[in-house]
Amino acid sequence: MTFEIQQHSNYDIQPFSLPPFPIDALPPTIRAAVEEAMLAVEAPAALIASSALAAASLATQTEFNVERDVGLDGPISLYFITIAESGERKSAVDRLFFKAAREFENAQEMEAE
Repeated sequence: MTFEIQQHSNYDIQPFSLPPFPIDALPPTIRAAVEEAMLAVEAPAALIASSALAAASLATQTEFNVERDVGLDGPISLYFITIAESGERKSAVDRLFFKAAREFENAQEMEAE
């Protein structure tokens, strides 16, 4: 994957390439979901994996904490920023991985009314 960067300032930014996303490094359940999504949606593996990890983080962050140091703990939240061109299937991928979360939010909203 090679990225062309348009120059918007005086910085000398050169095109660069990234190695393939290390799908094998994902936990088995998430890896399987990413591989299935790769068959369903033509999108970069890194985009699909980041959406899968973000959804997993959302689903678990209220259930578990991580202790980063003695007495310093907090939810296992992850933060993602996805930067991709229009048409690279960002919304399609997010719809796959966040469907359950959106359904839960909608049910909670309806219950609150």
